[in-house]
Amino acid sequence: MLWLVARLAKPLTVTVTLFDGKEYQAEIIGRDPSSDIALLKIRASDLPFVKMTESQKSRVGDWVIAIGNPLGLGNTVTAGIISALQRNIGAGGAYDRFIQTDTAINRGNSGGPLFNLKGEVVGINNRLISPIGANIGVGFAIPADEVIPVVESLKKGVRPERGYLGISIQPVSEKFADALGLKKNRGEVVARVVSEEPADKAGLKEGDIVLRVNDREVTPEITLSYIVANIKPGTRIPLDILREGKPMKLTATVGARPPEETLAQVSFPEDNENEQNATNESSDVKQLRDFLGISGIAIDPKIAGQLDLPPQTKGVAVVIAGVGSGARAGLARRDVIVSVNYKPITDIADLVAQIAAAKKNGRENVLLGVKRLGGPQQYVAVGIAG
Repeated sequence: MLWLVARLAKPLTVTVTLFDGKEYQAEIIGRDPSSDIALLKIRASDLPFVKMTESQKSRVGDWVIAIGNPLGLGNTVTAGIISALQRNIGAGGAYDRFIQTDTAINRGNSGGPLFNLKGEVVGINNRLISPIGANIGVGFAIPADEVIPVVESLKKGVRPERGYLGISIQPVSEKFADALGLKKNRGEVVARVVSEEPADKAGLKEGDIVLRVNDREVTPEITLSYIVANIKPGTRIPLDILREGKPMKLTATVGARPPEETLAQVSFPEDNENEQNATNESSDVKQLRDFLGISGIAIDPKIAGQLDLPPQTKGVAVVIAGVGSGARAGLARRDVIVSVNYKPITDIADLVAQIAAAKKNGRENVLLGVKRLGGPQQYVAVGIAG
């Protein structure tokens, strides 16, 4: 029997065709959507096979060879070099660490091997980044050392286990760091805490900035999601955080990450365009427009209901996002601003006063807590104009 690793997207049947034209019906042993890997088995004997090797032994600049089926052209071989290792492309989770290569990878290459010049598999070709949908020399492969444990789990008929805390996070941008007086490129912000999950039980709260996890610093290259996902469920880990600017230490017990379908995000409801317009052009409204380039209205129970928020919600709903610093930071109509630099606000006057105080203290940006339809609260760093 021969085991094959592939990239697989829910087929009913799979046929494996060998180089000499022989065909075999493959048995799908298992799929792992998180890593985009599937394991197949065919009943054949005396077949040649290749070995996987640790990609950690590879170096940037090493020559590599890709074999695949680009654009329907079977058994196509292309060559190039390793452009980067452990590349974070923003996909999140345990497997957002790719081998980047300028080897030509096009549609149909996914699932094919990436070889070193010794004939060892250093990765599984997975994706490309291109504004035209075809190769421009920026392709990615899943490192072999991340494929091997997934394959071993699928062979045993079990789902690979990954760590899970039950939070949504967002990075600390340069403006975000300036708003709070933090170092750049350090830490991630907790945007949402799922009730009764490990983070909630550990005491993490929305707005906390996680600086270190299990004694590893959180950076854009080594993200919180990546660290946690690669920790065995049941492990107790220390968390170094900032809460409203004050350092704290917490301890969490890592849980097991649920299946991806369980974690699927809920889509936003359609905009019914029934919000009230801001009619009171007060000095505070004018000042808000000067500061952030937006117009807003204070939340009351009726407006909260129109925005699918609890009736007790306090804050300012964005009515017109305009083209100022607020719009450039991503603020949009129907967003609800609920805090400034972690301080809750109740109305436009309160919002303007908090921004003015931040500006007086020398801040060029403010950190806004924003609630959006269908999603968790987010934190947005916005430049102060005027």
